[in-house]
Amino acid sequence: MIVVKGEIRVKADGKDDALAALGPAIETTRAEAGNAAYVYARDIADPNLIHVFEEWADEDALNAHMVAPHVAELMGAVAGVMESASFTRYDATGSRSLF
Repeated sequence: MIVVKGEIRVKADGKDDALAALGPAIETTRAEAGNAAYVYARDIADPNLIHVFEEWADEDALNAHMVAPHVAELMGAVAGVMESASFTRYDATGSRSLF
């Protein structure tokens, strides 16, 4: 399993545009083979910060996602309103309930 954690900081005057662009990308990505989770969440304390959480079955699924047309469309749509973005990939060997 591959887990991706990311943060996207958007300009204050562009956050509505960014959020509008994310909706279609979320729906399309969640339907991709090998996707177990794809979440964008606005930070409660910082409305210009969006947290990203993704789970992928394997390398092939993540690679297919990265070259999918809707990913390029999303990047183009948010490019003008994004201040910064960072993503970290984690290779996980398993998971279990925390509580």
